[in-house]
Amino acid sequence: MGTTPDELKEEVQARRAHLARNVDRLADKVTPSRVAHRRVRAVQDRWYGMRERVMGTSQETGRHLAQQATGSVQQATDTLTSTAGQVGEKV
Repeated sequence: MGTTPDELKEEVQARRAHLARNVDRLADKVTPSRVAHRRVRAVQDRWYGMRERVMGTSQETGRHLAQQATGSVQQATDTLTSTAGQVGEKV
């Protein structure tokens, strides 16, 4: 016949394992909490994408703030240098 009982048992066990994996994947896909979680993530992803298009990325914002801080420090340094020079002239 060609197929032994042991080969049939192994084939049945392999098919059962395969079906069990598929059932688990299907159950995971249709579980209400998982469905809700995927939808929330999709909305968050769209929101963050829209926010970045409007406001820029956090890296761009960070660079802008760093440039502003550098400008403020430079301005403060110039003011202090000027004031020190004026004080030196009066002394």
